[in-house]
Amino acid sequence: MRKARGIHWTQFITSLVLTGAACAGDATGPAPVALVSVSPAAHTMFVGEEVRLTATVKDAAGRTLADRAVTWSAEPTSIATVTADGKVTGAAPGVVEIAAESEGKRDHATITIQARPQAPSVATVAVMPGAFELIEGETQSLSAITKDASGAVLEGRTVTWSSSDATVADVDASGKVTAKLPGSAFIRATSEGKIGSATLTVRPIPVASVTLNTHRLDLAWGAHAPLVATAFDANGAPLPGREILWSTSNPSIAAVTTLGEVVARGGGTAIVTAMAGDKSDAATVVVTELPGFAFDLIYDRWSGTTLIEPALYRVDIRTVDATPHPIVPGDRTSDATASPNGDKIAFVAPEGGHTEIFVANADGSNVKRLTSGTLSADQPAWSPDGTRIAYRLSANFSPARIWVMNADGTDVHAITNDAPGEHHHPAWSPRQADGSYRIAYAQAAMKDGYMRAQIWSIRDDGTDRQIVSDESIGAYDDEPSWSPDGTRIVFVRSGQELVVVTVSDRNERPLLLGDIDGEQHEPAWSPDGSLIAFVSSHEIDPDGYGKQIYTVQPDGTRLRRRTFDHTDKGNPTWIRR
Repeated sequence: MRKARGIHWTQFITSLVLTGAACAGDATGPAPVALVSVSPAAHTMFVGEEVRLTATVKDAAGRTLADRAVTWSAEPTSIATVTADGKVTGAAPGVVEIAAESEGKRDHATITIQARPQAPSVATVAVMPGAFELIEGETQSLSAITKDASGAVLEGRTVTWSSSDATVADVDASGKVTAKLPGSAFIRATSEGKIGSATLTVRPIPVASVTLNTHRLDLAWGAHAPLVATAFDANGAPLPGREILWSTSNPSIAAVTTLGEVVARGGGTAIVTAMAGDKSDAATVVVTELPGFAFDLIYDRWSGTTLIEPALYRVDIRTVDATPHPIVPGDRTSDATASPNGDKIAFVAPEGGHTEIFVANADGSNVKRLTSGTLSADQPAWSPDGTRIAYRLSANFSPARIWVMNADGTDVHAITNDAPGEHHHPAWSPRQADGSYRIAYAQAAMKDGYMRAQIWSIRDDGTDRQIVSDESIGAYDDEPSWSPDGTRIVFVRSGQELVVVTVSDRNERPLLLGDIDGEQHEPAWSPDGSLIAFVSSHEIDPDGYGKQIYTVQPDGTRLRRRTFDHTDKGNPTWIRR
């Protein structure tokens, strides 16, 4: 029997157990993935937001397998995307499944993506402050408040700043305004198409002082001179370009242009002022109207208390504001005439119920009587050579005549006895070619029921009487005065008009340009021929005194008032200074 080939059953069972144990696996090998779990399993977020998901991997025994690879995916990818480490980003509103897979096992999370809620739009923009002022160079920061339609303030909105005039002021991105030049501008804040604005006024740097380049100008009549004004700030720095306002206290003496050019228009003193802001400086302008003029005016002045007590006054007309002064002590002197060299005056004063002619030194001293008698002597006129005086002699019941005497009162004789009518206001011509003189005068007589008068002239010996003014007009021509060259005579027509007549052809023209109201009287041609003085009532003083002394050039230009006190004036005549 073969017992050695057989296997005992116990050995077989042992072999099966060992074999089965081997088939159960090696205890040192990797455990397979049995479960994948994604957390959170569901999530809701807005477009653009992110969330990170986690995937937990486990084996069949529930042990976590941290080293296993996980693959992430999104479906659909148009709703959200997922990175390799599980970060999900919402791309569009919708629902997306985010899956995690490891060794064939997978799980997923459901993510809901919502559209972001619509933020309220800007309805209004308000700039604070709404109106403000700055001085050149100053700065100020503004704020812009944005609100929605309900009035709720919207924080964090983008604001853009701008200026309507960057030459006046500019503004930076933060709303800081810098004032640059005087003027106005709107500072605007814009947010989401809405605009708010603030009104800005830029003021110039305040002027602390104004200084002129000179504080006195001495000008001749008609001259021009510039004044320059400089404005300064409180620190003494010049302020270029500042507007200077110019003014004058008397434009008839010194006018001033908008650029500070001073124009001398008439003799006297005026104050020219330059002003910048509320600060000013001034210059005194002294205008010598006739710097080379060699004659003063003498005239009658009534005190105002009575019209029968005049006094003689003298004034230097080179400056309008010169002060007149009396030249013969006391009142009741009038009708002055000066010697050609200016050292003496003849004048009229009452004596024994009538008037007589006296002579005195130019300062009123050493008074002597020249005429005497029972008739009234007045209207004296000194001859150009200084040797004789013509005058009117009249009485109540006899016609007035023109008489001539030596300057010392001797050799008295009438020269118009043969002429009819009344004779007034003798006036000497310059020396004629034959060495003689002519005397012009007014000859008055009744005609057609009215007193008429014309200007005549006669040789100084009483011969060759000639009519000068136009007798056909039927006016009352009076008070003649010769031009120094002897070619013309100025006279008064009917107390209303000054007329210049050419002696050679008797051609007449008005002296004054334009219409002048009031009465015009007693013209007197200056010895140098440059001016004619006369009395006019065309400017009535507030106190009712209307007769003042004026001068005018022989062509009618440069009419100037020469007396200003509130008294009536008369009988102007010239005296050499």
